[in-house]
Formats: sequence, structure tokens, C-alpha cells
Amino acid sequence: KMFQLQLDWNDLDFAHIPVGVLSQVYESFSHRANLESALETSVHYTPRNIARLMVDQAFAAVQNSAQAQVLDPACGAGIFLVLAFRRLVSERWKADGKRPDTRTIQRILYEQVRGFDISESALRLAALALYITAIEINGTQRPPKALKFPRSLDGTVLHNFGKLTLGSLDPSALEAFAGRFDIVLSNPPWTRLREKRRSASGDGEGSEAKISTRTDVLNREFTAIGRRTLEQRGFSDLAREYDNPDKNPDLPFFWRATEWAKNDVGIVALAMPARLFGRSTGKGLVAWKAVLRSIEITGLVNGADLRKTAVWASMDVPFCLLFARNRVPVKGYGFVYSAPLNEPELNRQSRFRIDYEAARPVQAEMFERQPWILKTLSLGTWHDVRVVEAILGAFPSTLSQVWAATDPTGERTGQGFNLSPNLRQQNSPWLAKLKVFDASSREVSSKRWEHWLEEQPTFFARYRMESAHMPRRPALYEPPLVLVPKAPGDSAAETRAFVSPFPVAFSQSYYGYSCAGHPFAPALAALIFLILNSTLFRYFSLMTSRRVGFDRQTFNKEDLDALPFPEVSDLPEKTRDRIEELAKAMEQDESKPWAELDAAILELYGLDEEAGQTMHDTLFSAAAYRRQGKNALMRAPPEQRASFREELRQLLQPFFEVCGRSVEVAEPRGITGPEKPWIFITLASSGFSFEPNRELVELAMAEANARASSRILVHASEGKGLLLGILYQARWWTLTRARLCAQHILRYHLDAFGLQPGA
Repeated sequence: KMFQLQLDWNDLDFAHIPVGVLSQVYESFSHRANLESALETSVHYTPRNIARLMVDQAFAAVQNSAQAQVLDPACGAGIFLVLAFRRLVSERWKADGKRPDTRTIQRILYEQVRGFDISESALRLAALALYITAIEINGTQRPPKALKFPRSLDGTVLHNFGKLTLGSLDPSALEAFAGRFDIVLSNPPWTRLREKRRSASGDGEGSEAKISTRTDVLNREFTAIGRRTLEQRGFSDLAREYDNPDKNPDLPFFWRATEWAKNDVGIVALAMPARLFGRSTGKGLVAWKAVLRSIEITGLVNGADLRKTAVWASMDVPFCLLFARNRVPVKGYGFVYSAPLNEPELNRQSRFRIDYEAARPVQAEMFERQPWILKTLSLGTWHDVRVVEAILGAFPSTLSQVWAATDPTGERTGQGFNLSPNLRQQNSPWLAKLKVFDASSREVSSKRWEHWLEEQPTFFARYRMESAHMPRRPALYEPPLVLVPKAPGDSAAETRAFVSPFPVAFSQSYYGYSCAGHPFAPALAALIFLILNSTLFRYFSLMTSRRVGFDRQTFNKEDLDALPFPEVSDLPEKTRDRIEELAKAMEQDESKPWAELDAAILELYGLDEEAGQTMHDTLFSAAAYRRQGKNALMRAPPEQRASFREELRQLLQPFFEVCGRSVEVAEPRGITGPEKPWIFITLASSGFSFEPNRELVELAMAEANARASSRILVHASEGKGLLLGILYQARWWTLTRARLCAQHILRYHLDAFGLQPGA
């Protein structure tokens, strides 16, 4: 039969075959043999460490784990099935108190494990992996005749849905398996359905339309799956609003998983793209709200910062791990959210850190009010949540709302011209006469705009044409004009916007804001220019954008349009004059007044120095660009550690003064070396200093490393104080982290100092 493979078992030593290699072999073969098909069907194997985490978490939550029924509806080469199979055998061993025999192991395989896929070759490898695993856990390397498998896995354990239009999502896969499984876990396809390119021979427009219709039909089926599930769970309002976003197949697998899993007790564990919760508008936001309301999410791991690392070597797309119990949640429920950080040394070992610092309880209802909160917590802390709330509350209207009052048609803002010479052109003689702006060709200083403009070619001189596919409207190019590159670069010391006092054309690589016609046009242009170059805007876009530091490293106009923005006409004349003066200095002075700019914008938004420090520290610790963020991953220098200790001392001191004491914070020498990932400091009441025990420190480091912790706290004997260990990376030694550390000590560890008021 199809999956009853004939092998020379004597050539295989099962004690030394890592089964996960089969998944890697399948991915590599698929991408070499048929790259287009592999990409279209999302052939990406799940790394063993991630698969093991998902299996362990799923089994930890399931009832009667020894009898659990497990399904992977997109099993590929079977890594989830193999790990689940091994876990089922282990659970049966625990339950029975004895090692399962051959008959029991085979019964578990045939009765408790199921896998679906559309690829025959993948299913063959999955079968091989399961056969090998069954033999390995039998305790023998060379199977005798007694280990012969009674029947094929085809049609019993493994099911091929490749001939069906919807594959594993076909209704027949639901009819036979609805509500059957205790655990549904998988890495379903992520790749968006795309129209195939027209063949070289050319089948005409009718063929292309037919292919396009096929993807539209499939997406309507995807939408129907989600709507039906929402209807069944009593969310008719969400069902009417729901549309499957962007022709992506991952969400249909999620909805179908809720139908395959047992009601109320079933566990769903899926590896999915992080776009699941990364959208703050549109269909993506509606879909995420539908997920939050219709199923009880228990945990969410955001792996966006682990992309392009050995944790998932072939994965460039931000991913997440979703864990849920298959029941409608009660009002006010919450889940644990974790966003492991990029740690090169740890990630090179395919490992990542999840500890109490990274895992945060989040109320699902918070997302309704703050759709940006998971993005903010993935890169920052609860301090950042408060700062973002303060920014959003600074003014009643956003820039897009303020702008609409004077430009209701929206023709004065947007992307620049789109050439696309092979597409239908619009004759634009007015565009041909304009000089073309290109930031790569002009100096950083703009004090000689007139001279620079004289040197630039006109649109016609540069492109030898008087047309463009989308030339936009002439009003878009009128001055004063703020020009914003889509890719502003990774340097905080370079100008990230430009103001032109002359009409210039610009391409779709830029966004433009023509302030012509506004009663205070120069002040409006100056303010947009200043904000775009401020730390506040860099921070706001990093904390809330669906692109910056999350999916793509480009600027999105929506990020600026969503920023609360003052009515320029309501500002005092003195403030408007100051804005124009500061913008002029930023444009013309060789030494840019960055600090003055940031202070002015903070004041405008009503934020204090502590908020500014939080912004600075978070931008340093969670840089959107890895090259820019390297300093945060280096060992904290002595001066930064000294600032951390002093900040910690000042925050703790008032609580010691109440007891008539003072606190001493020091960094003991000689207990660890530069090769260790930890740096220690001691905290003690004055006169009660202590020397850390080296053996104790070594034990503490070993335990912390085993538990993937990012902080060590050890109480000294007799109330002498506290030993604090912090990871060596500079991002853990910012002033904001010192404040968080002080809060933690005050809340949980004052007893380490034996403090008694009035003592």
C-alpha cells in the first residue's frame, strides 16, 4: 500500500536518527524540486524546539493525557505527530506504571494519532518518521518480525486530501472528524493565495481572469468557514462583519481547528504568522477581535524578534504560537503573552528565553480599547503602555482628521507619481516641467535649496516622457511641501523628512504633505517636519505600527496620520513662531538641535522627562533595525551600570530613610568573569554590607540559565540585604529597567533588609 514502506531495517540505527531531520529533508527537497509549488503551499518545516514547546504546553493543559486524541491537519513530514506520539507513549507509561509493549504502542499509533496533508511525498516521510519512532520507543534498534506493523497508515493514521479543492479544509475532513480531538496542533500554511502568472505562450485575458476567480472562490470558502464557526458560537454580529483577510489560509485552519477539537475541553495549539494580531485596522483587526471573543486563548508567544535567527532558520516572516481552550470565553478573561527577545548567542543554539519578565498577563478586553497593546508589550514594558496612552490622549484629533478639515478630497497628501511605463499612461505635461526630488542626490543640509534645485533635472529630462501611470494631482506637489521617504533609514542622527519651499515632483517612494492653502501653511509644514524628525514619532511608530520593527522596516503613512495632532490655528502665535524657527534650524544648521527639538515636542504633547527617558530607553533596547540595535546586545559598559545602580539607590532610599537607614548599592568584584552572562550587584542597609558566596552565585546562575530567567534575586542571611543578578546585555541596564527593578524590590523583597519603621 501507499505508506507501507519496504525498508532494509538492518541499515538503520534508530537510536541515532533524529526524526526531525526528515522534515528538513522534505523542505529542502521541495524547494529544490519545485520552488513555486513549495512557496505556494507553505512548505516550511517546524523546528523541533518550537514543536516540542507546543506539544508540551498542549499536553500540560489536556485532561486524561494518556488517552488524548491528537490531530495535525497540515502534518507535512510529521514532526508534531512524532513528538505527540512519543508523549502519548510516555503518558501511558505513567498511567499504567509499566513500559508499554508493542501491541500497546501500535494501538496508540493507530487509534490516537491523526495527520492530514495534501502532499503524498510529505505523508510518506511522515509515515517513515512514525514507523521509526514506534520501533525506537520499543527499546530495540533492530526490529524482529514481532514488530511488523499490522496495516498501512494510509487512510487510518494519515489522510491525503490533495485531490480536493480545499485540501484538509474540505468539508469531508470535517464530517469524519468533527469534535473528535483532545489536541489539534499544527503549523498550517501561511502563504497568501496568489494568481499564477500568465504563461509565456499566453492564454489571453480570459485565462488570467479564470485563475483570479479561482483564488477569489477559495477565499470566499475561507470566509464561509470563519463565519459558520462564529455563527455556531453565537457571534452573529461578528460573522456578518468577518471577511478572511488578504486571501490568507492560516485563519481558516484556525477556525476549522475549533471544529475538529472537542468542545469545552479540546486544546488548540498553532504556529501562525504574527500578522494574526498585528493589524490595527481593516479586516485583519476584525479577524483578531473575532478570535479573541470566540475562543479562550490561554497563551500567545510573539516570535517576531526571533525571525531570521537559528530559532527558525528558514523563517523570515514574524511568527507566533497560539494556545487556546476550545470554548467561548467568559467576560473579562485573560491570557499570558510573551515576546522573546533577539539574543544572538542564545538564538544561535536554536533557543530563546521566556521568563517572568517576558510573560505578561493581558486582559483580552484591553485589546478592544488598545489594539496596539501587544505590539507595545512585545518591544517595551507597562511603562511604555502608559506613555503611549499619554500620547494618544494629548489631542482630541489625529493628523488625518485635522488634515481633512482643509483638504477634504485628500488630493494634497499621499504617495508621489507612479511611472509603471508598461501600464496605461496618463498624459501630464504639467508634471514633465517639474524638478524631481530625490533625497539620495541632495545634501543633508538644505540651506541651499535654490542651488540644489537648479542642478536637478525635470521630470521630462530624467524620464524622457510626459506621462505616468498615476501622475497624481498637481495640488500634491505645491509648496510648502513636506516630503517623507518610505524607508527613512536606521540612523537617528539623519533627517527623516524634508520641507521644500518650491513645487517639486516626487515618486511613489515618498509620501507628501502639501500645506498650500492652509491659513498657517508654513507653521503646519514646520510642525509635521519636526514631528517626523522627533524621538516621539520614532517611538510612537515603533510601539504602534504594524510595519516598523514588526513586519517590514518601512515607514507607513498611516503611522503619522494616526498620531494625535494639534490644530495649528489654535496654537499661540509665540508657539507657531518657535516651531518655524526650530524647523529652520533643523534644515539649515550643520549642528542639528536634536535635543531642543525633542524637548519642544515633549512639551507640546504634555509629557515629562520620565516619559522621554522611557522613549529613549525603549528605542535603544528594541531598535527597529538590527544594525542599529547591536549596542543594546553588547555587554553593559561600566558607566551605564553605575547610572543603573545610582538610579536604583535613589528610588529605594526614601523607604530606608523612614526606618532611619540608608541603602548601599555596589557591584562586587571577582565573583563572575566577562565570559559569564550575568553581572551582579549587592543591595544592603548601611553598615550591613556582605560578600556574596561564590558557590552560591554559581548555583544561582546555573538555575537561572536552566529556567531561562533574566534576573536573579537571592536574600542574604540574617536580613543583611539582597544579591541581584542581571543579564549582561546593555538593554537590561537602562534607567527605565532600574525603575522597574526598584518597584519589584519594594513590592516583594523589602524583608531581605530586615526593615522595621522607626528602627
